[in-house]
Amino acid sequence: VITKLGTAGKVGIYTSATAHLIADVAGYYPASSTYAPLVPGRLKDTRASGDTVDHTNVGGGPVAANVMVPLTVAGRYGIPVDATSVVLNVTAAGPQGSGFITVWPCGAAQPNASNVNFVTGVTIANMVITGVGTSGQVCLLSSAGTNVIVDVNGYYL
Repeated sequence: VITKLGTAGKVGIYTSATAHLIADVAGYYPASSTYAPLVPGRLKDTRASGDTVDHTNVGGGPVAANVMVPLTVAGRYGIPVDATSVVLNVTAAGPQGSGFITVWPCGAAQPNASNVNFVTGVTIANMVITGVGTSGQVCLLSSAGTNVIVDVNGYYL
């Protein structure tokens, strides 16, 4: 997670179930950085019960295997139209098979790498930092059918 410090230099951590939590600091951004943190906001949720910050990109069921899915990020939820990159949390929810999700800037070649790896039936998320591509979009591709949830945590100019 990349987040902005709150009051007295603190961050809040919430879990929906009892759990041991460990938080490691991997670095920080200086005040002169072009990174702009956001309160996390949902940009895509293919689940029938899902919702997003602007009620778009909702439902539709699991994305099909090996089908590229464009997602407009620029101009939504405070992300400027000239943002160069976004910090996302990408979740495979209830995958129908084992596989992976790849995220990249639309208009660029699909990379030969994965951002989220998952196994059948197990919901898992991962942080992804990716460039913003053509028409302010990022592209997603899952190698197996799965519901996809995308939350934004911040952006770079």
